[in-house]
Amino acid sequence: MAELLRPLVQALRPWGRAVLDLLFPPRCQVCGQADAFPLCGTCWARFPRIARPVCEMCGRPLRGPPDLAFTCVPCRHRRDPLRVRAFGRYEGALREAVHALKYRGKLGLVEPLGRGLAEVVAQEPRLCGVDAVVPVPLHPRREAQRGFNQAEELARVVSADLGRPVRRLLVRVRDTPSQTELDEDQRRRNVREAFAVRGRVGGLRLLLVDDVVTTGSTLKECAAALRAAGAQEVCAVAVAMVVPDP
Repeated sequence: MAELLRPLVQALRPWGRAVLDLLFPPRCQVCGQADAFPLCGTCWARFPRIARPVCEMCGRPLRGPPDLAFTCVPCRHRRDPLRVRAFGRYEGALREAVHALKYRGKLGLVEPLGRGLAEVVAQEPRLCGVDAVVPVPLHPRREAQRGFNQAEELARVVSADLGRPVRRLLVRVRDTPSQTELDEDQRRRNVREAFAVRGRVGGLRLLLVDDVVTTGSTLKECAAALRAAGAQEVCAVAVAMVVPDP
């Protein structure tokens, strides 16, 4: 009976989808505009992208011509600077999109936000030439509560574009408090030794992926763990970056 009904079910499926779309039109998961799932063109255009020039290491915007190659003063004085790039500033429509994904489970936004990451990676030869894509991990308890790790979901989009595997080489061994209300020194202490490496990383060039970079403490701690385990090179990319007012 099931075999006999299968052609009928397949024939009716498009009609069922059309009825559902009529009753519950797909909407932009940021602003709610109808017929624009998962993201409308207006919201995509409103994302505050980070344009060149940027610091060669931390990726924060600089003033000057687009072809300026410059490392900012703070990065020049850091012992282990990390090369980071971000798609846009953590404000406006992009902040709303990250929040919708991260806190409201709007997983449809993974694809467009991941596409933004892939655009950034494509512009940076040092980011393209990696062996694997590594998501910043959540603590298992927090991932179980949320039901997903947004960094890993985004990493899959970047992985598909690069043709490089996603490897869960990092685990979060401490369930650290939220960083939201912490200053830079507190953030650094909060994530110290919070990550451990699993698997072999010797000689690998790795690209870390996260949703937001604020002070960079989390990414730097992840990179330090990977380097200590033998990674040849570690760089990072994030959807959004907190950019202080000049």
